[in-house]
Amino acid sequence: MKPIYLGDRFSGISLEYTKKDRSLYVSGWYDSCVGIEGHQLSLADLCRQCGITPTCLRRTASELERGV
Repeated sequence: MKPIYLGDRFSGISLEYTKKDRSLYVSGWYDSCVGIEGHQLSLADLCRQCGITPTCLRRTASELERGV
């Protein structure tokens, strides 16, 4: 599992994907040291909450397979 960091040393978020249970762990920080409590959610929950449809996922998977 490799985290993705978005932001800088002063503020940002961290995303970690766990393949085994297909979930994301999201956490963050601000003022360069204050941590924001993280939350884990499944990819299915993320898609439902963001309105990402199965059609969109199929198209995205197709693009990934083609290397787009």
